[in-house]
Parts: sequence; structure tokens; C-alpha cells
Amino acid sequence: MRNPLNGIRFTHKLLETTPISENQKQFLETSDACERQILTIIEDMDSGSIDEGSTELSMEEFVLGNVLDTVVSQIMILLKERNLQLLHETPKEIKTLSLYGDRIRLQLVLSDFLFNVVHHASSLGGWVELKISPGIKLVRDGNEFVRLQFRMIHPGKGLPFTLIQEMNEGGNSWTTQEGLGLNMSRKLLNKMNGRVQYVQEHNRSYFLIDLEIRTRKGRLKAPQAK
Repeated sequence: MRNPLNGIRFTHKLLETTPISENQKQFLETSDACERQILTIIEDMDSGSIDEGSTELSMEEFVLGNVLDTVVSQIMILLKERNLQLLHETPKEIKTLSLYGDRIRLQLVLSDFLFNVVHHASSLGGWVELKISPGIKLVRDGNEFVRLQFRMIHPGKGLPFTLIQEMNEGGNSWTTQEGLGLNMSRKLLNKMNGRVQYVQEHNRSYFLIDLEIRTRKGRLKAPQAK
């Protein structure tokens, strides 16, 4: 699997050296982020680090909007196949929010939860909504953090109870590939100082994801004394 993936990455690198428009450049950046996500999955599964709780996060500076674009791109074909509408309006201040963390694993986690929402949403006049709410900023040990909340909403009765059980339980008792994926995503999210729960209401259900993440690589400068 690594060899064809490396071939795709090499082709993209060649394309980046040719004259391309800004839109084409954005497409290549999204594709490159997806490739990095696949490579991260392969490496994590090979090492078994997620299940062992020994995953080493790869920290980098990134813009939240780029992550969201990549996440949404991964469910567009499934949305079309299932005749679902995506409701997704992200305020500019969230799109342009600069963060410091493991971009690829955050992207992996969000795309997995969103994929499951789309997969289990009712296709009869159906829709899926992705909402992101900024929380408060706080400073701890000289580092600035922001609290973000993601809601991935769909109408209907929701995901099967057994699938949610598999997501939340420890051990190795998964009976489905979906359950294994959700369980791994929950563990990765916990590693990144985040939490997820699945909420079922009368006429809709949703993943509620809370994440506390740094806003910059360096520490804040202490105010100078007058």
C-alpha cells in the first residue's frame, strides 16, 4: 500500500512545480493532506500505538479552515450517493483560526466521526449538519489554548447502540470495522485533550466533540514591567 501511495505523492509534487491556479493549488493541498492521513493510519496500525496508548503526536502549526476543507472533501461522494445535503457554514474567524497540534490526526478523527454520521443518516429528504463553535481562550503555563466544540448532527434515530458501545468500551471486543474505527478515533481524541459523546434526542442525534488545543507554537511573552 505504501508504494502506490508514494507514487501518488511523487506525482503531486511534480504537479506543484507546474503553473497552476489558486483553486488547483488548494485541491493539491487537500489531496496532500488526505495522503498524509492515509500514511498516518498505516503507521499507527503497523505499530499498534493507538491501542497501546503510546501514540506520539506530530505537532505543527496549521489553519483550522484547511482541516475542515479536507474533512468535508472525504464525505462528498458518500453524500451524493446517499442523496444527502450538507449544512455547513463556518464563520470566517473559525476558518482563519491558527492552531498548534497534530493536524493530521485531528483531521483523521473528525473525518471518521463525520463519515459515520453521513453513513447512518436517513436518506429520505435527509441532511447532515456540521457546526463549529469557538469557546473561550485561556492561558496555562505560558501557552494559549482555545476550546472548540464540533457538532455533527443528523435527523432520525441515530447510530446503532452496539456501535456506540464499541466506541466507548475498552479492550478488544469490537465486532465491526466501524466500531474499531470509532474506538481508535476516541482514543486519539483523548490523546489530543479532547472528548466525544454521542447524544440522541427526540428527532435528531449528533456527535458532540470538545477539544482544547494550543493556538501557537511558542509561549506567550510576559508583559514587561513599567
